[in-house]
Amino acid sequence: CASVTGWSACVDSYADARRTASTPGCASPTVCGRQRLQARKPDWRASALESLIKDVIFRTGAELAGHDRETLARFADELPGRFDAVAACGISDTLVHGDFHPGNFRGQGNALTLLDWGDSGVGHPLLDQPAFLERAPDSEKEDVKNHWNNQCLSAWPGSNPARAAELLAPVAAARQAVIYRRFLDNIEPDEQIYHRADPARW
Repeated sequence: CASVTGWSACVDSYADARRTASTPGCASPTVCGRQRLQARKPDWRASALESLIKDVIFRTGAELAGHDRETLARFADELPGRFDAVAACGISDTLVHGDFHPGNFRGQGNALTLLDWGDSGVGHPLLDQPAFLERAPDSEKEDVKNHWNNQCLSAWPGSNPARAAELLAPVAAARQAVIYRRFLDNIEPDEQIYHRADPARW
C-alpha cells in the first residue's frame, strides 16, 4: 500500500472479505474468519468489550501515573454511553480482522489477499481503522479515511461512519491493551519480560 490508491485497495479488499465471511456456504481464504463470526469468538461486541477493557484497566492501573488512572477510570465509566452512541451510528457488528495493516496483504494492484486471521472475531468493523490509519502517511490519511467511510455508507446506507470512528478510536486503543494482556497471560513466564509493558503502553 504505497499510495492512496494502494491504501484504498486494502480497504476494499477488507470490505470484500467481510462480505464473503458473512455469506453462508461460500468457500474462501476467510473461512477461519467466517467460523469466528458464526461462533462470535473472540467477542469484540460492546458488552463483552466493555468488560474486557475494564478488566485490563484494573490490572494495569498500578503501572500508570495517577492522572492516567483517573482518565481511564472516567473512560471506563462512560463506556456504556459511548457504545450506545456508536450503535446509534447505524453500523452492524461483523467480522473484525484484529491485526489489519498493509503487512498482512499479499498481491498487486486490486488483486490483494488479506492474511493472518488469527486475531479475528466479531465486533464493530471500524475497530480496525485506527491501527491501519496509523501506518498511512499523514498526507494520505484523510483520503483513506474518506474512502473507508464511503465503503461503510455503501454497506450501511444512512449510517454515520465518521462519528462511529471518532467514538471508537479510544476503544480500539483499549482493545489493543486487551489483546496484549491476553497474550501475556498465555506465554511462558520467562518470555513476559519482553512484553510486560505493552498493555500499559496502549
